Amino acid sequence: GGRTEIGAKSCTSHTGAIAGSYKIYEAVFKQTNVINVKNSEEFFDIAYLLTKIFPDKLPNGNNMCVIVPGGGSSVEMSDTFSEAGYYFPPISEHTQQELVKFLYDVNTNLKNPIDGGAYSHIPALLLKTIKLIAQEPQIDIIVAVSFVSRLTHGVFKSEDFPEYLGSNLKRINKKTNKLIVIIPIVDYDNDISIDLNKR
Repeated sequence: GGRTEIGAKSCTSHTGAIAGSYKIYEAVFKQTNVINVKNSEEFFDIAYLLTKIFPDKLPNGNNMCVIVPGGGSSVEMSDTFSEAGYYFPPISEHTQQELVKFLYDVNTNLKNPIDGGAYSHIPALLLKTIKLIAQEPQIDIIVAVSFVSRLTHGVFKSEDFPEYLGSNLKRINKKTNKLIVIIPIVDYDNDISIDLNKR
């Protein structure tokens, strides 16, 4: 996989499953004033519209860092954003050394895009990653993908995930001029998502 050079590089890390719980997304969306979109085409349409409505809130450039918990997602995101004219500058050695302290280097890619593997499912580690990347001067936009069902079931279960993510993202946003985007992946296996995807 990987239609672009950066997408092909992303293939070197492992792939992840598409999952999530829509009730959790709705809670996070409500707390953080998120606009929900159904697909990448709608995402870019809304993004374009927002540039017209809020021109003073535009990122300083097209340099992006994508943070995902799986290689397949990093390939898809890299290709999509590269084809739309965004760039993926390397992350500094210093930041990579900080990342490896908690994301480790097994089934991960700590360059850009960042594939944090299973560690990126843990809200505290995802937020820590975002905070570190927000300090990188060459990055204008941070996009993080979240498979929320991992936080509603199993090992990574976290009851207070929406509140925790929402309040901490607000704090990070106040300290940076970078655009931070969280993309939750919709789970096609639960009844809520199946119903929403039929509409």
